[in-house]
Amino acid sequence: MRVFAFVLILISGLAQGNLDSLNETNYNLLIRESDERLFLALKEYGINETLAASAIIFRRRNYSQFKQRKYFVIVDMSIPSIEERFFVIDAENQQVYVKYHVSHGEGSDIDDDGNADLDDFSNIPGSHQSSLGAYKTGEPYFSYKWRVRALRLDGLSRGLNTNARARAIVLHEEEYATEEYRKEFMKMGTSEGCLVLDPVVSQDFIDMVVKDEDTTDLGVRYPSLIFVGFGDRSDRYLTSFQQSNYRRTINYLLDLP
Repeated sequence: MRVFAFVLILISGLAQGNLDSLNETNYNLLIRESDERLFLALKEYGINETLAASAIIFRRRNYSQFKQRKYFVIVDMSIPSIEERFFVIDAENQQVYVKYHVSHGEGSDIDDDGNADLDDFSNIPGSHQSSLGAYKTGEPYFSYKWRVRALRLDGLSRGLNTNARARAIVLHEEEYATEEYRKEFMKMGTSEGCLVLDPVVSQDFIDMVVKDEDTTDLGVRYPSLIFVGFGDRSDRYLTSFQQSNYRRTINYLLDLP
């Protein structure tokens, strides 16, 4: 029988008399031992702890939505765009598989200095701002605007990014994401709110998330998680509409040695 790592939390809850909304079944749905190991691996790699914990718990809570089980993505918008901040996580092997540069929206970088401002993320159409929260990858399609294949995104975080499809927030490639552009301007260009990758890597990434490892049929869609956060503040937007167990389980991960 799988042993779940909730004993200390449950004992603490009993001591405090706070088990009205807590039980072992709830925690079994929230976190498994493999999640603990993955969290510790990402922490050791250098990914922000709060962001890693929030992404792992969201993925566990919503596991059935993501048919692509091997890979998911963590994006840390608190990191300047000149640095790699789009982390493709290999959950099976519990490691960062690869990391890329990724853009943010021009409305989230009023100074145009390559640094997104925490107060300038929104879900508002026409804002050209990036949105924080969890996304599910949608269908790939040929974009006549960029003359290349792009990937639609569906926002899953209520009030934060649920207008993503209506705003045409997608993942695509663009010349302002290239190494040459970054070297010249010491930052990436900004988008209209989309996640923009270097053309050198974007198509490989789309292939990775739209197909299962065991099939070569790129017409079959396997939704994956892209979790966009902002360093230590990555949980502040996500706890308001989650039950208290979500916050407590994140705290549990953060307390791991």
